[in-house]
Amino acid sequence: MTRIISGRLRGLSITVPPAGTRPTTDRVREALFSAIGSRVDLDGAAVLDLFAGSGALGLEAVSRGADVAWFVEENQRAVACLKKNTAGASSSSSLSSSSSSSSSSSPLRLTVKRAALPAAVRGGCPVEGGFHLVLADPPYERSAELDEPVLDALLAGGWLAEDALVVWERSKRDPAVRWPGGYEVVFERTYGETAVEMARPVDTVAP
Repeated sequence: MTRIISGRLRGLSITVPPAGTRPTTDRVREALFSAIGSRVDLDGAAVLDLFAGSGALGLEAVSRGADVAWFVEENQRAVACLKKNTAGASSSSSLSSSSSSSSSSSPLRLTVKRAALPAAVRGGCPVEGGFHLVLADPPYERSAELDEPVLDALLAGGWLAEDALVVWERSKRDPAVRWPGGYEVVFERTYGETAVEMARPVDTVAP
């Protein structure tokens, strides 16, 4: 069973589609967010989860502090799971906030969009200031086909915040991600069968 690993939604059960998606394993997700956490301040951040599947990656970011998350997925069954999972996250967060003595917690803004990529990210960004974290976990067999057009569209449409980090998962057997001009790779690691690459827009790469 897939669950949120850490944060305010820790232990929340995630419904996974019966077929057609490939959820990131808990081990990879934990290692991934360890690397992300040292590069992005998730507190109050806006997150874009592409090829979202069950939404486990985006919801893990929400659990660790993000307040805004958009989930983009084409598969109808996966979208049904996404809606169930985001509703559960919102409910769990509301209960947690109401039982907390802190009154500063912002309500979660979670949006599920059924759409194909790269078409879904062509055009203007729906979030003012852009997304601070973009998580892309495409079907392995389509990663090499989709990486460049999706990454180009994110830059062209202003989807990336000034301090954005873009994370792309692929099979270690596939070619490296074709990062277009405008990105600089800041992290590469392999976890079993999964290879992870991270990049920032060139103008915002930290020293």
